[in-house]
Amino acid sequence: MTRNKFIIFQINETIKPEEWHRIDIFKERAEEFIASLRKLRIGSITGSFKRKENGTYLGSLTIPPINSFKGLYIELRLLYAVGEPSNYKNIANIIAKRSGNSIIQKFMGHLVRSARSSLVEDGFFNIKGRPISGEKLIDLWFNAKIFHSDDQKRKELGKMTALLSDEGNKSLFFLAVYDAGIAIKNLYFIIKDMSPDNMTVPIPVAFVNGLKNE
Repeated sequence: MTRNKFIIFQINETIKPEEWHRIDIFKERAEEFIASLRKLRIGSITGSFKRKENGTYLGSLTIPPINSFKGLYIELRLLYAVGEPSNYKNIANIIAKRSGNSIIQKFMGHLVRSARSSLVEDGFFNIKGRPISGEKLIDLWFNAKIFHSDDQKRKELGKMTALLSDEGNKSLFFLAVYDAGIAIKNLYFIIKDMSPDNMTVPIPVAFVNGLKNE
């Protein structure tokens, strides 16, 4: 069955009540996050970085002050943190596991992987020869600056700031959050109509056709 640019696939296994509960929490929190993202009207993100011979970096992105995103970070944390029932990876895993369908499983994996920021993790940025991880960057900021003041995390973040500059570090953190948020938003739009009476998910035709060409 197709619907415009999507193919509708059936979930073949029963989703347990506790799994539905987590899916419902994810939907509720994702709706709040998406509404906040729209209100910010971020628009295009511009900027540039240059790597110096000593291994440090110059540059930043044009983003609003970090404090203006505090509410957005709080909402994202509920969808991103490992211990949260609405963690996006766990929700994608529930759908993949219960689908009994390889195409749905592959698409859920694709959505999870797309939460990684391509600019942050394309290999240009590295600390002592190791590529920067967007997931690690978010973890450091959340636990050292935004929500907690973990001493070890603060030391790690300080080392990263010394190489990237304060503005550069803030820019990459924002970009990692933004890209993770877009992936979470896409997951929401795929499963938002799911219910015990509607055990289907729409998968983009382009993704399905891409699998045929592999």
